Parts: sequence; structure tokens; C-alpha cells
Amino acid sequence: MIIGEVNRSKYDHMIENMPDGLVYFESVLNESGNDIDYVFLEANKSFEQLIGLKLEKILGKKISQVSPNGKITGFDFIDICSKANLLEENIKFEYYSAVLEKWYLIYIYKSEQNHFCVVFHDFTEVKSRAEKINILYESTVKFHETTFTDIDYQWIADELLKLSGAMFVLVNVFDNGAMKTMTRGFSGLSDKVRQAVRILGFEIIGKIWDVKEADIGVMKSKKLVRMGRLHEFSFNRIPPLVVNILERMLKLGDSFGIGITHNEAILGSFIIIMKEGSRIENPDIVELYVNQLGIMLLRSKAEEDIKKIGQEYRTVFNGSQDAMFLINVNRDNSFAYHMVNKGYEMDVGICAEAVNGLTPRELYGELIGKQIEEHYIDCIAAKKPIIYEEEFSLLGEKKVWHTLLSPIISENRVVQIVGSSRNITKLKEWEDEVARERQLFKVTLHSIGDAVITTDTDNRIVMLNNAAEELTEWSQEDAAGKLLNEVMITVSDKKYGLLEDTLVQDVKNGKQYGEYKTLLSRNGNKRIISSSESFIKDVCTNVLGVVMVFRDVTEEKQKEEEVRYLGYHDKLTGLYNRAYFEEVLVRLDHEANMPLGIIMGDANGLKMVNDVFGHGEGDKMLQRIGEIFKTICGDRDVVARVGGDEFAIILPRTSYDKANTIISRIKQMCSIEIIDPISPSIALGVSIKTNKNEDIKKIYKLAEDRMYNNKLVESKSIRSSIISSLKKTLEERTHETEAHGQRLKEFSMKIGKIMDLYDNELDDLSLLAMLHDIGKIAIPDYILGKPAKLTEDEWKIMKSHCEIGYRIAVASPELAHIANLILSHHERWDGNGYPQGLKGEEIPLLSRIIAVVDAYDAMTSDRPYHAAIQNEVALKELERCSGTQFDPYVVEKFVEVIISAKTKFSEQ
Repeated sequence: MIIGEVNRSKYDHMIENMPDGLVYFESVLNESGNDIDYVFLEANKSFEQLIGLKLEKILGKKISQVSPNGKITGFDFIDICSKANLLEENIKFEYYSAVLEKWYLIYIYKSEQNHFCVVFHDFTEVKSRAEKINILYESTVKFHETTFTDIDYQWIADELLKLSGAMFVLVNVFDNGAMKTMTRGFSGLSDKVRQAVRILGFEIIGKIWDVKEADIGVMKSKKLVRMGRLHEFSFNRIPPLVVNILERMLKLGDSFGIGITHNEAILGSFIIIMKEGSRIENPDIVELYVNQLGIMLLRSKAEEDIKKIGQEYRTVFNGSQDAMFLINVNRDNSFAYHMVNKGYEMDVGICAEAVNGLTPRELYGELIGKQIEEHYIDCIAAKKPIIYEEEFSLLGEKKVWHTLLSPIISENRVVQIVGSSRNITKLKEWEDEVARERQLFKVTLHSIGDAVITTDTDNRIVMLNNAAEELTEWSQEDAAGKLLNEVMITVSDKKYGLLEDTLVQDVKNGKQYGEYKTLLSRNGNKRIISSSESFIKDVCTNVLGVVMVFRDVTEEKQKEEEVRYLGYHDKLTGLYNRAYFEEVLVRLDHEANMPLGIIMGDANGLKMVNDVFGHGEGDKMLQRIGEIFKTICGDRDVVARVGGDEFAIILPRTSYDKANTIISRIKQMCSIEIIDPISPSIALGVSIKTNKNEDIKKIYKLAEDRMYNNKLVESKSIRSSIISSLKKTLEERTHETEAHGQRLKEFSMKIGKIMDLYDNELDDLSLLAMLHDIGKIAIPDYILGKPAKLTEDEWKIMKSHCEIGYRIAVASPELAHIANLILSHHERWDGNGYPQGLKGEEIPLLSRIIAVVDAYDAMTSDRPYHAAIQNEVALKELERCSGTQFDPYVVEKFVEVIISAKTKFSEQ
């Protein structure tokens, strides 16, 4: 069963608000299995108030960590807890805290191995009242045995100090004739008395005081009268400076007065001075005590006063909600009930008249009576208060009592026992139920996959489940008692306040509070979490704490971000895509962004790069263009790739001049780019919206039209630039100098003229001489520069340069007419060439000419795979291959050209 929030809150609220202090400990064992320390696991508010320390200061800590000697607020916790393992059953005992000046009934019960619960029940008032009643009794006896002249005023002051819990008590005797009073008794803590006398500079006992009108009112009163602070009623009888020092150093609080009278005659008064912040204990008994002094003055009133004392005593006795009883103890230590109160009648179900004079066995029967009598016998033997729990069935119903027995001792023997029992049956049932519910709740929370953290009303952590420990990297032991924002640290530094406005409003609306955040774990690891926070409330909707449920959604959020990114970004360039561009264009189309500029761009030469070098190189060129755009544009500008080779830029609040400056800078960066394999180039067009009534779609279309116009205008220069880039790349890749191309061009022109070629053929031959090997720009460097013989696969790659050159030429209008010549320049006369295997005159003439000229220049120039040879040797090699590799006629003409040139050079 999963514990509902309301049920769990009910039990938590009950424990938290029970009047008795409750704390749950865990034993710390040594290697031998013996207790050496104890850890505060849980405690309620009453325990926090009892020891005067915030729970966050102790929970999760050992007793020795909180106090090295184990003593806190007058409690020796090490000694108290050590009793937990003395007996197998629960134990009870009485304890006095000198610091708190209170008596406590402490009982300990085990909940599981090495775990136990300690409950502190304050029975000071019960004990105090019993003691006060005893003092009244003894005082009555003494008053009856003394005469007025033998009155011990100091003893009276001492007794009143005990009854009232005051710091000082003064007994003043009134002299009606002199209108003065004399202090005859002065009682207080010995060190405080000495300090007071030292400050005053005179002895208080025997001091004579002038009587003021206010003093008369106090002395006439039979009830306690508040006189205020010392400075309020001293009436300059003590210097103000001295009064101020007394109040400050002794921390004096309010003072009270009550008169001693007989037949309306004023005899004197008591002055009771309290400690700052304290109040008179049992004021009714104090008043009763003071009024007893009349007994000493008039014996005839003794019976009346004793009767009044009995009535007051019974009022106090019957006023307690606990079951109280008074037992008379005979000299042979036999005992019987003398009287019981209304609480006893209600709890036990037996009227007071039926109880008086009976023993427990006579009242409850042999079995139960013997069990009860054993406790009374223990109290008589110990001669000190004892505390215990007892359980038995009455009228078929099982009940549990928490009982305190306080002995009244006279002449060193117990003459009476005052008992106080509290019915804790329901409390025990609630405790058992809460323990079961807590265990089930703990198991449930640790079993679920989501992380769970609970806090108290101070926003301090109470519990983390296993999943929360894993995500936060905090253990339950280390985190307990820490503020939530010490453990739940987020990158945004969000503070988790229990009473934050947002949370309070959500609670009022009956909602949970949740969001995504980045959690920074104890070891610095970051995880994205989804969390919800809810208040823990009791049945009265009081806030008891917060429960926070969260889980790791890092992977989910990353996937969401990827999907969101891909939805608005171009995967290749990282720029925005067309969908985002169109959406933002509409969003930015308002007057605040005017003038609103649009630049359209179209990449030049992309098809050639894709066809020649593959789409990988084309992608690189697009990426580089995208980088140039991002470098030039500002943060508020929107840069997008809106097509295969098309780009667009939205420029908010950008003038026409500034937009043209951006275009110039883009072109400048393109021009200085490294040629790899060709320089990036882009045609650009711009349009600016300056009037809110202009249609943004028309502005976009105008920028696009201007881009295409510029592309047409610049097309010739662009193609020239591309051809120039290709030539430069060819020279760098093949290590063939410009001189090589020039020699081929000169030799080709001479052959062409000897063969009477037309001018247009000579132009084509000149261009072919320069670009016939253009396809080699796509051949890997390791093949082009290899000094050794190429492998079969490498040779296959090398031969592909003809087709590559053909595709380059076809893609450029300026070279398209020589594309077939480039394709055929490695064909052989005998048909064994490549790539088409053409034979004889099937091979274009200009290609046959270039084949001879290129072979000659290759033989007579140094190459990676051979050294240059003599001209004569090269010519003989051409003649040897004439009719097989080369056109015989072209070889013949070429030989003539070479010989003619050599003869001409010799003659010169």
C-alpha cells in the first residue's frame, strides 16, 4: 500500500506536535558489537524545544559530535541511551535536569535492532505540586506547634522561595505606629544574595523602610499583586543607579507582593522578586501559603484554615487531567488508597468512594493487583520517585499507563505516595501505526525509480531515496539536516525556498510546482532533471514540509534539443534553414526593425566542384561560405541557407549603405580564401524595406532578382576566375610550371602553322596546351608525385584525369568547345590508348598534336619518376613510336619544327 499524503501527514503532525519530547536513536557499535555512541536519527518539535538546539544541528550526528561529554541541557544522553541495551524490555526512570530545573519521566523502547526511541515526559508540575502540598502540610504542622513570638521568618521566606520559584523573597513586618516596615526574612540563591548585598552596600535583614501609599495597598491584598520592576516600586528608597545595576547584573524581572493580615489589620507583607522572563510557580499555592500565617495569629481559625487547605489541595488534586491518587503507607509498609481524582475515575472506571481504603489486590484482583503493588513496594524501598509503564486489561479492554510515583518522606520513612498515571494507550497505538506506516513509506520511496527528497518546515532535508542519492551524489547520512539548496544546486543558482511566492500560490491553487533544471551534483557532474515540488500538509492544511520528486531527463532533453536544432538549422552549415528563415522574416517584419534588409546569395561553381571533386568538396565550399557569412554578420542578424547553393541574410535596423558594406566584406573574404580546390565565390543581391506598408515578400523577391542579375553580369569574370583557380591548382598539384604550359603552347602553335590550321583551331590548340591535364587536380597527391611505378589501381585512378578534365570543361562555357579534345589527348594512333580506345584519325587532330608535344616536353624535362634526356634521344623515341602511339604525320612535322629551331639557334 502506498501511503497517502494526508494519512502520512496526519501521523507526522501527531508526532511533531505531541507535548512529550521524542527522539529516535541508532546505536554506533565498535568491532566487538558494543555501543560506543548514538546517532540522532529523528526528533520532534517538543524535543527540539527541550534541548534548546535546532534539529538541523543534531540530526544525523553522533551524541559525541554534538557534545563531547554527552551532556546537553542538563541531560547526560550517553548515560540515558546506554540504558537501552541493559534490558530486553522497555525501561523507565525519573530524571532531573539541573539546567532546565525540571523533572522528566524518561522511558525507552526498542523499535528494531540497534534502534530505539526515547520519550521525555515533563512531570515537574505534578512533582512540584506534590512537593508544594507537602510543604503546606509540614508548614501547617509547624504553625500549630509554634507561638507568634517564636516565628522563624527566615524559614518562612525559605519555604516561600521553594513554593514560588522566585529569585528573592522578602518578609516585611509592618509597624503601624511608625509607618515603617522591617525586613525580617530574606531568602534567595546564596551567590545571588551575596551579590545583591554587595551592590546595595548594606545588609537586607533588619533594614527599615519608609511605607508609601502603594505599599499599603499591597499589604492589604490577600492575592498576589504585580508591583512591576524594582525601579517601579523602590520610590528612590534605593538610589536609581544602584537599582539599574541590580536589574542589569542580576537580570531581575517582575516583582509581586501579598499582604499578611488578620481581621483586616495589616501585619506585614511578602515581596517576591522573579528572574527576568520567569513567572511564579503555582501562585494559588503561594497565596494559600501566605494566608496560612493567619493561623499563627489566631488559633481559633486553625480548623477553618486547615479545611481551606484541604479544599485547595483537592482542587489542585482533582484539577489534573492525569489519573492521580494518594496512597497512605503504614509503619509496616502496608498500604491502601487514601484518595483518587476525577481523572482516575474516568480512566479506570471506578468511583472514588469505592477506591478509598482498599489495596490494589482488593480493588483489581490478585493478578493485576500484585503487578501494581510491586511498583509501590519499589517506590517505598527506593525512597525516591520512580517512573514506569504498565499494561493490563480492565473491563475487557487493554490499556497502557505511563506512571510516576513520588514518595512523601517523614522521619526517614515513606508515609504517603503521590501517584500520577497518564493513559497512553492511544499514543502507543499511534506510535506503532506510525512506525509501520513510516517503514512502508520508506520502502516504497526507496523502490520507485524517481528521485525523492523530503524536507521539514525549515526547508532542511529529512530523507533522500536511493535514486536521489545517486543523482545528487549525496548520501542520506551526509544530507540529513542540510538546507535543500545546499544539496540541490542548479546551474542557474535557483534557491529552493519553502515559502517562495510561486510555491505558495501553486499550493493555494492545489497544484504541484515543476520545471526543468540543470542539477550540479556533489562531485560536480551536471544532469538535466525534471522536477515537481509539493507541500506536505496536515489535515488543517498547515505546511509540514516539502516533497520534491525529480528524474534524470538529460538524454531526453538532448534529443529534444537535437530535434529542435535540426528543425530550424541546416545540418551541413549550421546556419538556419529555410523554414526558420521564413518564420523569422514574418516575426521581424514590423516597424521597430526598419530599415529591414535582406541579402540573397548564390554560390558560384558549386556544380563544377561537385562533378569534378565530389559532393564532399562541394559541401566544404558551402560550409566555408557559411562561416564567412557568420563572421561578417552581427549577433542580431539572421543567416540562413535557403536552398542547395542559396543563402539569405535578414538585417534588422540596417541601412542600404551598411548592407552594401556587408556585401563588400563578404566578397573580400571570398577573394582572399585559400584555393582548395577553387576559391569560394558567391553572387549577392540586396533589398531594403523602409516603409511599413511595403510587402516583405516583394522585398525578398527584389533581393533575389538582383542576385540573379549580378550573377549574369559577373558570370564571365566568375568563369575566368574559376579557370584561373583551376590552372593555379593544377600547377600546384602537378608541380608543372607555367613555363611548361608556355613551351607546349609554342610548340603546338608552330606545328599548327606548318600544318596550315585555321586561326580558330590555333586558338583551341593554345587553350588545349594550357589545360589538357586539368583533370589531374582531382588526382591524389601521392599518385601524382609517386617516383616509382604506379600499381594497377593507382594507374586506373591516374587515367581517370581525362574524364575529369572533360567534365570540368563541359561545366564551363569558355572550355566546353575543347572538352572532347581534353578527353582524347591520351588516345593512341594504334587504338591502344584511353579512355575511349580511338584509333588513327578517329582521334581529334588537335589531341594528336598535344600528345606528341606533351610527350617530348615530358622526356626533356625532369619529372619525379625520371630525369630529363637529350633532345636527340627524345626525337628518336618519338620516331620510334610513330605509327603506334603517335600520328606519323604530326611526328614528322614536330621533328621539322625542332630541327628548324635548332638550326636557327646554331646560325645565330
